[in-house]
Amino acid sequence: MANSYKRFTLVSTGAATTTVLTVPPATTAIIKSIILANPSGGGITVSCSFSPLGVGTVVVSPTATVATLTYIDLLAGKIAGPLILEASDLLKITTSAADLNVTVSALLIDRS
Repeated sequence: MANSYKRFTLVSTGAATTTVLTVPPATTAIIKSIILANPSGGGITVSCSFSPLGVGTVVVSPTATVATLTYIDLLAGKIAGPLILEASDLLKITTSAADLNVTVSALLIDRS
């Protein structure tokens, strides 16, 4: 079993749902933070979900707004804990506009 700390990033290109992370086979991902930053003008509405084994939708964070020139961490505060994803799970971000910067910090644990 090997542990590997990884960072996954995404810059939204418009109003869409995008996969930020697909957990590799025989791997568990412990998500420590999901940081959303808005470096441009206007608030951006965002939500976060995951699809177990790539199917369906489980909401991690319902709709939130990231104000201009601010950031939020979806796993800080109210949830205050890591998010555990398993092999083939998909972590997705849905945004209302372009230019939202997403940074996911995770510990990947190889179970093979």
